[in-house]
Amino acid sequence: MDASTGIFISHHTHSTEELVRALSDLLETCGVKHWFAERDIRPMENYAEVIPGVIERCELLVLLLNEESNASRQVLREVQYAERLKKPVLVARLDDCDESQTIAYLGATDQQLDLRSLGAEQKAQKLAAALCAWKAGEQPEVEPGALFQYERAENSLEFYGDEGERERLQSQREFIYEFAHEEYDALLSSVRDAVFLDVGCSTGEQAMLFLDGRSEIRQYVGVDKEAAALEKGRELFPQGLFCQCDCESDAFDDALREIEQTLDIDGFDVIHISMLLLHLKEPQILMDTLRGHLNEGGRFLILDIDDGLNVAYPDPDGVFGRAVEICAQTGYSGFRRSGRQIPQLLYDVEMEDVRLLKQGLSTVGMPREKRTAFFNLYFWFILDDLRKMHAQAPQDKLIESEWQWFEKNYKDMKNQFKKKGFFFNLGFLLFSAQ
Repeated sequence: MDASTGIFISHHTHSTEELVRALSDLLETCGVKHWFAERDIRPMENYAEVIPGVIERCELLVLLLNEESNASRQVLREVQYAERLKKPVLVARLDDCDESQTIAYLGATDQQLDLRSLGAEQKAQKLAAALCAWKAGEQPEVEPGALFQYERAENSLEFYGDEGERERLQSQREFIYEFAHEEYDALLSSVRDAVFLDVGCSTGEQAMLFLDGRSEIRQYVGVDKEAAALEKGRELFPQGLFCQCDCESDAFDDALREIEQTLDIDGFDVIHISMLLLHLKEPQILMDTLRGHLNEGGRFLILDIDDGLNVAYPDPDGVFGRAVEICAQTGYSGFRRSGRQIPQLLYDVEMEDVRLLKQGLSTVGMPREKRTAFFNLYFWFILDDLRKMHAQAPQDKLIESEWQWFEKNYKDMKNQFKKKGFFFNLGFLLFSAQ
């Protein structure tokens, strides 16, 4: 599909298939390229694998909103993914459904093309006219603001300031160390007299697990936006340099230059980014900024997650699969397919020797007690996020239903997870580039 003109049609198949095909015929007559699953997914292709890529390449998502699509988890995922990528969305309202479910995630329930009073043929004609006008760069005849760009709400959670999150991060540090310490050892053993920049460092404890006792590292520099975490870092590691700055702010480049002037260096020898990119709106901007502060011959070392690599078996009722899907929808969990974009981010800033050092942390060989800690690492924070989201928006019926489902299934999932024969793989990914 041509990325510059493509339209992704998000809809409930059985209730709107005839409308979509009539709309498609009309769009073809005016040369508007478009994509919908029933026509464009080939036999044996997996919907879950194909659709995210199509949404990434589209220029506009059209949501055909009716009672069935409003209750569809697949449509909800499509809308959320488009929202995360900040794609423009046109909501075409087909009936009088309660729009508090899917459309609520777009942040503007009154921005829509109202087709409720029209017959099936007229619905297709009016929507096609609006989309043909969009293709031609004209203002379509729709309700005010129907074409809009959703700006994702800021994540106001201060991770270090949340007691439960602090406990989870401690457990995460231990599992990440087990997952990656051999690869860190091998990579860091080849550097000499290095200045190590830890972006999104929190307290610095994660990086320091890998750096402890390493004579190759001359100076540790940690950068984070949370003052409380940095203060704890200074207490734990007085030999380090901890600086407060938001890596997504316009001032970040200047902050790095000030650090370089303070240390009398030209740049950094190792730039470390652990579990940060998934929380950023525009990671490519950060990578471009950091590339300008990497010394010649320097290295990026990036650890992130991709839930597309998660595997749970046996899961006959799909409970773990649904829990992973819910994780991608919670307010604080970040972009859960972040890991797969890292090679492209590195190549885009002209890095060479890009390597995937390790992938996947699994329950294989874990004793029962450790399996419990592993379960809590991944699944407890989803439940905690849902509680927070419900407290913030008690009127949101979808959040309420997801929270209640998680509460109902949480204990059984935990018991299943602890069984020796149960297999779970978590999609940690560790990349390096030089």
